[in-house]
Amino acid sequence: ALPIYPGNLVVSVVMLAGLTAATVLHHNSRGNDIEVDTQYNHVRIFDTEYWISGEPIRVMKVNDEYSSAMFPGSDSLVYEYTWYYRLAGHFNPGFRSALLLGGAGYSYPKYYLGRYPHATIDVVEIDPGLTALAKEHFGLADDPRLRIFHEDARTFLNRHDGTYDVILGDAYKSLLAIPFQLTTLEAVRLKYGMLSDEGLVIENLIASLDGPASTFLKAQYATFREVFPRVYLFACHEPENREMLQSISLVALKSPEEPSFNSGDSLINALLGHRVLLQLSGDPVILTDDHAPVEYYAMKAL
Repeated sequence: ALPIYPGNLVVSVVMLAGLTAATVLHHNSRGNDIEVDTQYNHVRIFDTEYWISGEPIRVMKVNDEYSSAMFPGSDSLVYEYTWYYRLAGHFNPGFRSALLLGGAGYSYPKYYLGRYPHATIDVVEIDPGLTALAKEHFGLADDPRLRIFHEDARTFLNRHDGTYDVILGDAYKSLLAIPFQLTTLEAVRLKYGMLSDEGLVIENLIASLDGPASTFLKAQYATFREVFPRVYLFACHEPENREMLQSISLVALKSPEEPSFNSGDSLINALLGHRVLLQLSGDPVILTDDHAPVEYYAMKAL
């Protein structure tokens, strides 16, 4: 069982069977609702209860997606998929720099700054309105180790010449909200080129391992394997339920060396235990700037 640490609570992943951020739909707002239109999005921010413990949480809903959540007064992580970003320290111990594509409520950058005092993080968020709301309602504070870039993530990848130890992807808000320009072979090559020698990419995907909802996952996995020597998948909720729509973490390592999948840290060991295998049959689709039908793949899952 995978332990979870919301606030001071420890529960088992078994209790999370089938739950995603959309679970918030089943809870009534506590009031204090905020609704605003930014340049790019319709945003609603409201207080509700954490679906496991009943603890108060604050949620940012961007259009139809539950993009961010936080425990007021704490930087502990709410959504399960963000715990898998902790694997960065397992596969690249001592990393010192990270790039996060997708900021929204900036819940993870706040956690990162507290957990890794030796490291810096750059965040690319296309919508400056979300950043302003995160500062006003999600406790985002200025920090010399945090840089924010307001632009399309692919534009950033195209022009940036810096190097990172870790690239984190949080721009795929759901199966139906995938910016295709970040999924392609060209984009993956840009990410590879921006990494240090021991660097890695961790991306959150919404998919199933088998069935109609696995089409995009298989294409994305095959595209990463065209570039990176080591690519692994971790099912965030139920590894044994291969047709369940869930968060899946894709981890791509720049180093060709076979990594260890054991850790002395019990949480990391539990995360590693959610590793899953994906079999690609025939000629797998490689997504490119000229051919990336991710919307079509998403519709097949409906």
